[in-house]
Amino acid sequence: MTEEKTKPVIIVDKLEKFFGSEQSRVNALQGVSFEVYPGEVVFLFGPSGSGKSTLLNVLAGLEVPDDGKVVIDGADINKMNKEEKATFHREKVGMVFQAYDLISSLNIADNISIPLVFSKVLPDKRRERVMKLLKDFNLSDLADRLPAEISGGQQQRIGIMRALVCQPPILIADEPTGNLDSASAKEVMDLFAKLNNELGTTMIVVTHNPEQLHYADRVIHVLDGKVIKQTVHHHHDANRPAKKNSWADYIGQKHSKKEEKIIKLMQILLSKTQLDGFAETEIERTAILLEAAIDKEITIAALRKNLDLPVKDGGAGLYSNTAKHIADNVEALMEVI
Repeated sequence: MTEEKTKPVIIVDKLEKFFGSEQSRVNALQGVSFEVYPGEVVFLFGPSGSGKSTLLNVLAGLEVPDDGKVVIDGADINKMNKEEKATFHREKVGMVFQAYDLISSLNIADNISIPLVFSKVLPDKRRERVMKLLKDFNLSDLADRLPAEISGGQQQRIGIMRALVCQPPILIADEPTGNLDSASAKEVMDLFAKLNNELGTTMIVVTHNPEQLHYADRVIHVLDGKVIKQTVHHHHDANRPAKKNSWADYIGQKHSKKEEKIIKLMQILLSKTQLDGFAETEIERTAILLEAAIDKEITIAALRKNLDLPVKDGGAGLYSNTAKHIADNVEALMEVI
Protein backbone atom coordinates (compact mmCIF):
# COMPACT_ATOMS: atom_id res chain seq x y z
CA MET A 1 0.00 0.00 0.00
CA THR A 2 2.65 2.48 0.98
CA GLU A 3 4.82 2.71 -2.08
CA GLU A 4 6.64 5.64 -0.49
CA LYS A 5 8.14 3.97 2.55
CA THR A 6 9.75 6.54 4.77
CA LYS A 7 10.21 6.05 8.49
CA PRO A 8 8.40 3.12 10.14
CA VAL A 9 5.69 4.12 12.59
CA ILE A 10 6.18 0.91 14.58
CA ILE A 11 9.51 -0.78 15.27
CA VAL A 12 9.58 -4.19 16.96
CA ASP A 13 13.14 -5.15 17.85
CA LYS A 14 14.26 -8.59 19.08
CA LEU A 15 11.34 -9.19 21.45
CA GLU A 16 11.64 -11.98 23.99
CA LYS A 17 8.87 -13.00 26.38
CA PHE A 18 8.92 -15.86 28.88
CA PHE A 19 6.16 -17.38 31.01
CA GLY A 20 6.37 -19.79 33.92
CA SER A 21 9.16 -20.71 36.33
CA GLU A 22 12.68 -21.63 35.30
CA GLN A 23 11.85 -25.35 35.44
CA SER A 24 8.75 -25.02 33.23
CA ARG A 25 9.57 -21.86 31.31
CA VAL A 26 7.81 -21.22 28.01
CA ASN A 27 9.50 -18.94 25.49
CA ALA A 28 6.37 -17.24 24.07
CA LEU A 29 8.32 -14.79 21.87
CA GLN A 30 11.74 -15.57 20.46
CA GLY A 31 13.65 -12.67 18.94
CA VAL A 32 10.66 -11.20 17.09
CA SER A 33 11.55 -8.22 14.89
CA PHE A 34 9.63 -6.33 12.20
CA GLU A 35 8.64 -2.82 11.17
CA VAL A 36 5.30 -1.31 10.18
CA TYR A 37 5.04 1.74 7.94
CA PRO A 38 2.38 4.49 8.05
CA GLY A 39 -0.85 3.40 6.43
CA GLU A 40 -0.02 -0.31 6.28
CA VAL A 41 -2.47 -3.05 7.19
CA VAL A 42 -0.40 -5.84 8.75
CA PHE A 43 -1.90 -9.15 9.83
CA LEU A 44 -0.27 -11.44 12.40
CA PHE A 45 -1.28 -14.90 11.26
CA GLY A 46 -0.75 -18.30 12.79
CA PRO A 47 -2.41 -21.15 14.70
CA SER A 48 -3.64 -20.90 18.29
CA GLY A 49 -0.74 -20.85 20.74
CA SER A 50 1.75 -19.49 18.21
CA GLY A 51 2.40 -16.28 20.18
CA LYS A 52 0.24 -13.86 18.16
CA SER A 53 -1.81 -12.53 21.08
CA THR A 54 1.24 -12.28 23.35
CA LEU A 55 2.95 -10.25 20.66
CA LEU A 56 -0.10 -7.99 20.33
CA ASN A 57 -0.27 -7.49 24.11
CA VAL A 58 3.37 -6.40 24.11
CA LEU A 59 2.66 -3.99 21.23
CA ALA A 60 -0.28 -2.58 23.18
CA GLY A 61 1.84 -2.12 26.31
CA LEU A 62 -0.25 -4.62 28.28
CA GLU A 63 2.68 -7.04 28.63
CA VAL A 64 6.30 -6.05 29.32
CA PRO A 65 8.86 -7.97 27.25
CA ASP A 66 11.76 -9.71 28.96
CA ASP A 67 14.06 -8.35 26.28
CA GLY A 68 13.88 -6.19 23.16
CA LYS A 69 11.77 -3.11 22.61
CA VAL A 70 8.70 -1.66 20.90
CA VAL A 71 8.87 1.87 19.51
CA ILE A 72 5.60 3.42 18.32
CA ASP A 73 5.61 6.83 16.68
CA GLY A 74 9.09 7.44 18.05
CA ALA A 75 8.24 6.52 21.65
CA ASP A 76 9.50 3.44 23.53
CA ILE A 77 6.23 2.33 25.16
CA ASN A 78 7.95 0.37 27.93
CA LYS A 79 9.68 3.51 29.18
CA MET A 80 6.34 5.26 29.76
CA ASN A 81 4.71 5.56 33.16
CA LYS A 82 1.07 4.63 33.73
CA GLU A 83 -0.32 8.12 32.96
CA GLU A 84 1.81 8.47 29.81
CA LYS A 85 0.59 5.08 28.57
CA ALA A 86 -3.04 6.06 29.18
CA THR A 87 -2.61 9.28 27.19
CA PHE A 88 -0.70 7.43 24.47
CA HIS A 89 -3.48 4.89 24.05
CA ARG A 90 -6.16 7.55 24.06
CA GLU A 91 -4.48 9.69 21.40
CA LYS A 92 -2.38 7.32 19.31
CA VAL A 93 -3.50 3.71 19.50
CA GLY A 94 -6.98 2.20 19.42
CA MET A 95 -7.23 -1.32 20.81
CA VAL A 96 -9.86 -3.91 19.87
CA PHE A 97 -10.17 -7.13 21.85
CA GLN A 98 -12.77 -9.90 21.96
CA ALA A 99 -13.73 -8.91 25.53
CA TYR A 100 -15.82 -5.80 24.85
CA ASP A 101 -16.80 -5.01 28.50
CA LEU A 102 -19.69 -2.60 27.89
CA ILE A 103 -21.09 -0.66 30.85
CA SER A 104 -24.54 -2.12 31.50
CA SER A 105 -26.10 1.07 32.89
CA LEU A 106 -25.14 3.23 29.88
CA ASN A 107 -26.92 3.18 26.54
CA ILE A 108 -25.05 2.19 23.41
CA ALA A 109 -24.26 5.73 22.26
CA ASP A 110 -22.84 6.63 25.67
CA ASN A 111 -20.76 3.43 25.78
CA ILE A 112 -19.17 4.30 22.45
CA SER A 113 -18.53 7.92 23.46
CA ILE A 114 -16.57 7.15 26.67
CA PRO A 115 -13.12 7.74 25.10
CA LEU A 116 -14.34 11.08 23.74
CA VAL A 117 -15.34 12.16 27.26
CA PHE A 118 -11.77 11.58 28.46
CA SER A 119 -10.51 13.48 25.41
CA LYS A 120 -12.76 16.41 26.44
CA VAL A 121 -14.77 16.42 23.21
CA LEU A 122 -17.93 18.52 23.58
CA PRO A 123 -21.26 16.63 23.92
CA ASP A 124 -22.71 17.74 20.54
CA LYS A 125 -19.53 16.73 18.74
CA ARG A 126 -19.47 13.40 20.63
CA ARG A 127 -23.02 12.62 19.57
CA GLU A 128 -22.29 13.55 15.95
CA ARG A 129 -19.25 11.29 15.76
CA VAL A 130 -20.97 8.38 17.52
CA MET A 131 -24.02 8.54 15.25
CA LYS A 132 -21.82 8.56 12.14
CA LEU A 133 -20.01 5.47 13.39
CA LEU A 134 -23.28 3.70 14.19
CA LYS A 135 -24.48 4.54 10.69
CA ASP A 136 -21.27 3.13 9.16
CA PHE A 137 -21.96 -0.14 11.04
CA ASN A 138 -25.67 -0.10 10.08
CA LEU A 139 -26.63 0.01 13.77
CA SER A 140 -28.16 3.50 14.08
CA ASP A 141 -31.34 2.14 15.67
CA LEU A 142 -29.37 0.80 18.67
CA ALA A 143 -28.15 4.21 19.93
CA ASP A 144 -30.54 4.49 22.87
CA ARG A 145 -30.71 0.81 23.87
CA LEU A 146 -28.89 -0.77 26.80
CA PRO A 147 -26.27 -3.53 26.25
CA ALA A 148 -28.64 -6.15 27.70
CA GLU A 149 -31.13 -5.30 24.95
CA ILE A 150 -28.84 -6.22 22.03
CA SER A 151 -27.20 -9.44 20.87
CA GLY A 152 -23.68 -10.60 21.69
CA GLY A 153 -22.56 -9.99 18.12
CA GLN A 154 -23.93 -6.47 18.25
CA GLN A 155 -22.15 -5.88 21.57
CA GLN A 156 -18.89 -6.98 19.94
CA ARG A 157 -19.36 -4.42 17.17
CA ILE A 158 -20.14 -1.72 19.75
CA GLY A 159 -16.85 -2.55 21.49
CA ILE A 160 -15.05 -2.14 18.18
CA MET A 161 -16.76 1.21 17.59
CA ARG A 162 -15.62 2.42 21.01
CA ALA A 163 -12.01 1.72 19.98
CA LEU A 164 -12.50 3.58 16.71
CA VAL A 165 -14.41 6.63 17.93
CA CYS A 166 -11.29 8.71 18.67
CA GLN A 167 -10.12 8.00 15.11
CA PRO A 168 -6.72 6.70 16.25
CA PRO A 169 -3.88 6.84 13.71
CA ILE A 170 -2.92 3.29 14.76
CA LEU A 171 -5.32 0.42 15.43
CA ILE A 172 -4.35 -2.85 17.16
CA ALA A 173 -6.94 -5.62 17.00
CA ASP A 174 -6.86 -9.13 18.48
CA GLU A 175 -9.22 -11.47 16.59
CA PRO A 176 -11.76 -8.62 16.22
CA THR A 177 -14.29 -10.83 14.42
CA GLY A 178 -13.72 -14.00 16.45
CA ASN A 179 -17.19 -13.97 18.03
CA LEU A 180 -19.09 -12.78 14.96
CA ASP A 181 -21.02 -14.59 12.24
CA SER A 182 -19.56 -14.41 8.72
CA ALA A 183 -21.78 -11.53 7.56
CA SER A 184 -20.99 -9.38 10.62
CA ALA A 185 -17.30 -10.28 10.36
CA LYS A 186 -17.19 -9.09 6.75
CA GLU A 187 -18.94 -5.87 7.75
CA VAL A 188 -16.29 -5.18 10.40
CA MET A 189 -13.38 -5.98 8.09
CA ASP A 190 -14.86 -3.83 5.32
CA LEU A 191 -15.11 -0.93 7.75
CA PHE A 192 -11.48 -1.44 8.80
CA ALA A 193 -10.53 -1.32 5.11
CA LYS A 194 -12.59 1.85 4.65
CA LEU A 195 -10.85 3.53 7.59
CA ASN A 196 -7.50 2.56 6.18
CA ASN A 197 -8.39 3.76 2.69
CA GLU A 198 -9.90 7.08 3.78
CA LEU A 199 -7.79 7.97 6.83
CA GLY A 200 -4.58 6.09 6.28
CA THR A 201 -5.06 4.32 9.63
CA THR A 202 -2.16 1.96 10.34
CA MET A 203 -3.46 -1.43 11.47
CA ILE A 204 -2.06 -4.54 13.11
CA VAL A 205 -4.62 -7.33 13.24
CA VAL A 206 -4.26 -10.79 14.77
CA THR A 207 -6.19 -13.54 13.00
CA HIS A 208 -6.10 -17.28 12.51
CA ASN A 209 -8.66 -17.05 9.67
CA PRO A 210 -6.98 -17.39 6.24
CA GLU A 211 -10.14 -16.09 4.54
CA GLN A 212 -9.42 -12.60 5.91
CA LEU A 213 -5.83 -12.30 4.68
CA HIS A 214 -6.85 -10.52 1.46
CA TYR A 215 -7.50 -7.42 3.61
CA ALA A 216 -3.81 -7.19 4.52
CA ASP A 217 -0.98 -5.38 2.77
CA ARG A 218 1.49 -7.64 4.53
CA VAL A 219 1.07 -10.87 6.48
CA ILE A 220 3.54 -11.77 9.23
CA HIS A 221 3.40 -15.52 9.81
CA VAL A 222 4.01 -16.48 13.45
CA LEU A 223 4.77 -19.97 14.73
CA ASP A 224 6.15 -21.06 18.12
CA GLY A 225 6.90 -17.48 19.09
CA LYS A 226 8.93 -16.73 15.96
CA VAL A 227 8.32 -14.83 12.74
CA ILE A 228 8.81 -17.56 10.15
CA LYS A 229 8.05 -15.50 7.03
CA GLN A 230 6.37 -12.36 5.71
CA THR A 231 4.23 -12.16 2.59
CA VAL A 232 3.26 -9.00 0.72
CA HIS A 233 -0.19 -8.74 -0.87
CA HIS A 234 -0.86 -6.67 -3.98
CA HIS A 235 -4.38 -5.32 -3.93
CA HIS A 236 -6.02 -6.38 -7.14
CA ASP A 237 -8.44 -8.37 -4.99
CA ALA A 238 -12.09 -7.75 -5.77
CA ASN A 239 -13.01 -8.66 -2.18
CA ARG A 240 -11.40 -5.50 -0.82
CA PRO A 241 -13.24 -2.16 -1.30
CA ALA A 242 -11.68 -0.14 -4.10
CA LYS A 243 -9.97 3.14 -3.39
CA LYS A 244 -11.17 6.41 -4.83
CA ASN A 245 -9.34 8.04 -7.74
CA SER A 246 -10.17 11.65 -6.84
CA TRP A 247 -6.57 12.56 -5.99
CA ALA A 248 -5.19 11.17 -9.25
CA ASP A 249 -7.93 13.00 -11.15
CA TYR A 250 -7.22 16.22 -9.28
CA ILE A 251 -3.47 16.32 -9.89
CA GLY A 252 -4.09 15.46 -13.55
CA GLN A 253 -5.96 18.74 -14.03
CA LYS A 254 -4.34 22.02 -15.05
CA HIS A 255 -3.08 24.11 -12.12
CA SER A 256 -1.36 27.42 -11.58
CA LYS A 257 2.22 27.45 -10.27
CA LYS A 258 0.91 28.35 -6.82
CA GLU A 259 -1.59 25.49 -6.89
CA GLU A 260 1.20 23.13 -7.95
CA LYS A 261 3.16 24.17 -4.85
CA ILE A 262 0.13 23.43 -2.66
CA ILE A 263 -0.22 20.00 -4.31
CA LYS A 264 3.43 19.26 -3.53
CA LEU A 265 2.86 20.41 0.05
CA MET A 266 -0.13 18.07 0.40
CA GLN A 267 2.03 15.20 -0.85
CA ILE A 268 4.55 15.99 1.89
CA LEU A 269 1.96 16.37 4.64
CA LEU A 270 -0.12 13.29 3.84
CA SER A 271 0.52 9.73 2.77
CA LYS A 272 -0.54 8.52 -0.65
CA THR A 273 -3.11 6.32 1.06
CA GLN A 274 -4.75 9.30 2.73
CA LEU A 275 -4.74 11.38 -0.45
CA ASP A 276 -6.20 8.52 -2.47
CA GLY A 277 -9.05 8.33 0.03
CA PHE A 278 -10.05 12.00 -0.24
CA ALA A 279 -13.23 12.98 -2.07
CA GLU A 280 -12.89 15.72 -4.71
CA THR A 281 -14.53 18.37 -2.49
CA GLU A 282 -12.22 17.47 0.41
CA ILE A 283 -9.16 17.87 -1.81
CA GLU A 284 -10.22 21.21 -3.24
CA ARG A 285 -11.19 22.74 0.09
CA THR A 286 -8.06 21.45 1.81
CA ALA A 287 -5.94 23.05 -0.93
CA ILE A 288 -7.75 26.39 -0.56
CA LEU A 289 -7.33 26.37 3.22
CA LEU A 290 -3.65 25.45 2.99
CA GLU A 291 -3.03 28.31 0.59
CA ALA A 292 -4.81 30.72 2.95
CA ALA A 293 -2.74 29.52 5.92
CA ILE A 294 0.57 29.76 4.03
CA ASP A 295 -0.38 33.30 2.95
CA LYS A 296 -1.27 34.04 6.61
CA GLU A 297 -4.83 34.94 5.66
CA ILE A 298 -6.06 32.56 8.36
CA THR A 299 -4.46 31.35 11.59
CA ILE A 300 -3.31 27.77 12.23
CA ALA A 301 -6.21 27.42 14.69
CA ALA A 302 -8.63 28.49 11.97
CA LEU A 303 -6.97 26.08 9.53
CA ARG A 304 -7.43 23.19 11.96
CA LYS A 305 -11.05 24.16 12.70
CA ASN A 306 -12.04 24.54 9.04
CA LEU A 307 -10.33 21.36 7.94
CA ASP A 308 -12.39 19.53 10.58
CA LEU A 309 -15.71 21.26 9.80
CA PRO A 310 -18.26 19.27 7.74
CA VAL A 311 -18.53 20.17 4.07
CA LYS A 312 -22.13 21.32 4.60
CA ASP A 313 -20.81 23.93 7.07
CA GLY A 314 -18.19 25.23 4.66
CA GLY A 315 -15.27 23.13 5.90
CA ALA A 316 -13.13 20.49 4.23
CA GLY A 317 -14.89 17.63 6.01
CA LEU A 318 -11.72 15.84 7.13
CA TYR A 319 -11.49 13.59 10.17
CA SER A 320 -10.22 15.31 13.32
CA ASN A 321 -6.89 13.45 13.44
CA THR A 322 -6.16 14.29 9.79
CA ALA A 323 -7.07 17.95 10.32
CA LYS A 324 -4.83 18.17 13.38
CA HIS A 325 -1.96 16.41 11.59
CA ILE A 326 -2.10 18.85 8.66
CA ALA A 327 -2.39 21.96 10.86
CA ASP A 328 0.41 20.90 13.21
CA ASN A 329 2.78 20.23 10.33
CA VAL A 330 1.92 23.45 8.52
CA GLU A 331 2.60 25.30 11.78
CA ALA A 332 6.00 23.60 12.12
CA LEU A 333 6.79 24.31 8.47
CA MET A 334 5.96 28.00 8.81
CA GLU A 335 8.41 28.34 11.67
CA VAL A 336 11.29 27.55 9.34
CA ILE A 337 10.24 29.45 6.21
